[in-house]
Amino acid sequence: MRTVLNFDMIKETQLPAEFINDDVRFPKSLPLYFIEQFTLPWEVVFDPFWWYWTTLIAAEELWRVPYWIEFDPKRASYIQTQITNKSNIINWDSLKLTTYNLPKFDFVFTSPPYMASNHLENPFTSYSTIWEWYVWYLRDIESIFSELKKNMNYNKYVVVEIANIKNDFVTTLAWDVCKVISNVLTFEKEIIINWNSSVLSDNWVYWFWYDHSYCLVFKS
Repeated sequence: MRTVLNFDMIKETQLPAEFINDDVRFPKSLPLYFIEQFTLPWEVVFDPFWWYWTTLIAAEELWRVPYWIEFDPKRASYIQTQITNKSNIINWDSLKLTTYNLPKFDFVFTSPPYMASNHLENPFTSYSTIWEWYVWYLRDIESIFSELKKNMNYNKYVVVEIANIKNDFVTTLAWDVCKVISNVLTFEKEIIINWNSSVLSDNWVYWFWYDHSYCLVFKS
């Protein structure tokens, strides 16, 4: 597998008006690529974080069985209108992963909710409550992936799409998340994702004033 990949930043579908200002979806082509690389038909693909249905749709198109956790009830209800495996969406909390009756996972493809080191909103409540510390965010990321590992089949892959954040200063989010997940799973490599777009500015094809993100590849 190449360590630099190019994808077009094209959203295949438009969200309803109530969600349009919160559209942080990656294109479906990204999970399609990795699901084809790392799974076989009818294997279980899991995404522990919310932000709409891209991974689910990709998994269903490739005849994999998707499972998903979505914190926000409105988004969960909407996602259920877009997929076949409606009962496989759990409207609750990724931090309580082991309390759900889930099958063993064969592959995980996800992008966690982002947090800058100077932000206060809690990403794990859909930014609806005030937290306080970036270090708590990283602690909970490690906890979620620790619980996730317990429910994975042996020697399977986890791919985490993530970027650093650049605003007033740079939060090395990708490196920090990689470090804490590496306490739980075996880190194999990072893949640079170059995002192409004919619509957005050359200075902001992705989010946070970058034109790339990373897919961090781990093994259970």
